[in-house]
Amino acid sequence: MGTAAQIDGSGDELPKARRLRLAMVCASNVNRSMEAHALLKKQGYTVESFGVGGHVKLPGPSAQEPNVYTFGTPYAHIYEDLKKKDTDLYTRTGMLRNMQRNMAVKTAPERWQENTEVFDVVVSFEERVFDVVEEVMVSRRSSLQRLHPSLLINLEVKDSHEEAAVAAPQALRLAEMVRGGTADRCGDVSAWCMGQGCCQHSVLVRDVFSSGFVVGTGQGCLTSGVPVGCGDVSTATHSTLVL
Repeated sequence: MGTAAQIDGSGDELPKARRLRLAMVCASNVNRSMEAHALLKKQGYTVESFGVGGHVKLPGPSAQEPNVYTFGTPYAHIYEDLKKKDTDLYTRTGMLRNMQRNMAVKTAPERWQENTEVFDVVVSFEERVFDVVEEVMVSRRSSLQRLHPSLLINLEVKDSHEEAAVAAPQALRLAEMVRGGTADRCGDVSAWCMGQGCCQHSVLVRDVFSSGFVVGTGQGCLTSGVPVGCGDVSTATHSTLVL
């Protein structure tokens, strides 16, 4: 886990923006969340990553033969297991490369439902994952001693190496946009999204107290050309930013 104040290679304290507590979340904590985790960690951010699935499920020889592991299984073990099963196949599909990247970032995939930390910004990479992340945050409201406002963002990203590589820099830019936590964070994210005309991914934005209170919904639509800031605090549904 990151410390309250990080130090760069020159011995200087990193800017406040770099000390945001960030979480990247996908289904299995292997591809999309780890691509973003690796990039943000390299840039000096305090970042963790998680999956929400019941198991770590990876593509196998066919759709009917996935590779299934429990969360907490070390990436090094998964790497050796895949290599033992079919080195050529998993080299071609990029799974071995993914495991090598992951091993350099942390030890093993972690499950969001078992996480007890709070984060300033949580980025998911699939709407189904977004829903689970929010559900867990709401369910923990009684266990928190204080309200911790979190910005929950979803980038709708296909689970492929190519799409993950495109989405990771977008997650980095979003982290840069919410530096320090402004008074209208949803509006800030909306403004950024409106400026990303080349972005391929739809975006869901919600400001949430980890206690479960929804405090706003980022809205906007590139096709309409009219960006809208945070929604009313009574808004119960999230809106899609069409990019």
